[in-house]
Amino acid sequence: MRAKAFVLAVVVASLVAFVSATLAQRPDRPRPNQGPRQPNRENQGPAKGELPADEKLMGLYLNFVRDAEKLAKDYEAAGKTEQARGVYLEILKFAPNYKPAKDKLEQFREKEETADKKSVEVHANQGWQETGITTVPGKLLTITATGTWTCKINQEVGPEGLQVSEQLKDCNVGSLVGVVVPPPEKDASGRTKDVVLQPFSVGAEKQFTPSIAGKLMFRIYDIKTADNSGKLKVEVMGTFERK
Repeated sequence: MRAKAFVLAVVVASLVAFVSATLAQRPDRPRPNQGPRQPNRENQGPAKGELPADEKLMGLYLNFVRDAEKLAKDYEAAGKTEQARGVYLEILKFAPNYKPAKDKLEQFREKEETADKKSVEVHANQGWQETGITTVPGKLLTITATGTWTCKINQEVGPEGLQVSEQLKDCNVGSLVGVVVPPPEKDASGRTKDVVLQPFSVGAEKQFTPSIAGKLMFRIYDIKTADNSGKLKVEVMGTFERK
């Protein structure tokens, strides 16, 4: 199957390069005075430039869009959404204004944004807390939080005040923050590599597109949590894996 996919990719790439070069090299020609009827480009799969005048080349052009769309539908019927998405994206590279492909990609996006939903409790008197959610790179998550908690700051400080994490310097103390923790990796010697985490502000609501796969965790933004109280209800909606 991988070999077939590779061959298909090569054929598609060659076809795109061939037609693009032909369109770029074809000189502009004056149009007849009567003005030819314009094709219905929404249904035929328009290209960025003018459509080729050569009938055989036009047929090749249209057949590619139709065959690619059929392939995308076959993938979708088989439950292979990512493969279908990839084909529709290739169609739009070749025919940027082709509405059926654009509509399908929008449907995929809307479905992903509401594909799954999970609610968890995040306690103020604990550090990082697991959610049982593993993020999928590139898939949007919508995070909403409700409730209240009490954040007690009993910290001895100097004249410069309380030092705030550089990564979360724009967050309010006591706010909800999150982080994605990737799975551990080992170096050549077999020791676990150090990971630099990238915590992010959540607050009451946040839309977040993770760039890596990993455990989604939440906590209150506070240095010492033991004397805090209360909890928030946090809901995560989108495409993710449950662990």
